[in-house]
Amino acid sequence: MRKCLFSAALGASLLMLGISGCQVLGQRQAPVDENVGPEEPWPPPTETPAGPTERPQPPPKPKARPTLSPEAEARLTRAGVKVEETAEGLKLTFASQILFSSGSADVQAAAKKPLGEAAKVIKSEFAHNDLLIQGHTDNQPIKHSAHKFKTNEDLSVARAKSVAAFLQKEGVKNHMRTEGFGDTAPVADNKTAEGRAHNRRVELIIAGAGAAGESAPAPAPKHRPATHKAAAPKAAPATGGNDLK
Repeated sequence: MRKCLFSAALGASLLMLGISGCQVLGQRQAPVDENVGPEEPWPPPTETPAGPTERPQPPPKPKARPTLSPEAEARLTRAGVKVEETAEGLKLTFASQILFSSGSADVQAAAKKPLGEAAKVIKSEFAHNDLLIQGHTDNQPIKHSAHKFKTNEDLSVARAKSVAAFLQKEGVKNHMRTEGFGDTAPVADNKTAEGRAHNRRVELIIAGAGAAGESAPAPAPKHRPATHKAAAPKAAPATGGNDLK
């Protein structure tokens, strides 16, 4: 009888242990998979295909051979500007007596019309061409100068720079180079008043483009008129040229 009771008690104890073990195992959490990312929406969003990529446009090229429209040439002529087509480029000539007073490099009021018209033409028709601005004088020594220029070369350089500065104020953004030749490149006889008036001038040369589409280099300095059989080369411009951007 005692053996039966002992066996029954032992069975009951084992049964209780089995039930408790199942409950503990059931309470354990399932292992977390760290490689599983956030739940993605379904269906997946559709991607909008990208449009065609626009290629950058090359910069505009300067005109290979500067040519002036008839309308622009007429406006410049009415403003007192002489227009010439040369091997160096399109040349605009301004009389110094219109641009400056004697011995001065300050642009006077009368110069606003010809220089302003030139600025409009450059911006509308030659915005990507290089500009060369050269100052010239007669052979008369400077007697009175508000800025105390000692030589005609110094005066011609200052006048070329003044013209460049005026064009920049008018919105001309071309690359500019200024030079002063003094009285070393006359276009008329300095023995007469009329000839000296022609020699006092500022020339603006609109350069053409080279084969690669780049602006042609500035023209080489001219030569002094020969006084004997072997012509001596003309002295370089007083400043050697000044680049303005």
